[in-house]
Amino acid sequence: MLALLQLFNIFLTVLTYFIMVEVIISWAMMFGARGLNYSHPIVRFVHSITDPVLAPFRMILPPSRLNGLDISPILAFICIWLLQGFISQMVQNAMFH
Repeated sequence: MLALLQLFNIFLTVLTYFIMVEVIISWAMMFGARGLNYSHPIVRFVHSITDPVLAPFRMILPPSRLNGLDISPILAFICIWLLQGFISQMVQNAMFH
């Protein structure tokens, strides 16, 4: 059980890094980075990993309601942070009991 919780925590950390890369890519595309578009293989790969996580937040608070500002990564970071805190507490309880 402890190993499974630690593995899930690692998964959440990796997911956080992918979301950060998604944000950087979107900023780069917004500022006109050459050769970077939605058909680029790396962009498609990162988007395929992060979209299932970010899509529910975009449905709750769509960017169109905030003049195009997409805060779904921030909401996802908060949820991941809370989940990791919960997992950390479970791991500590499992180790000391």
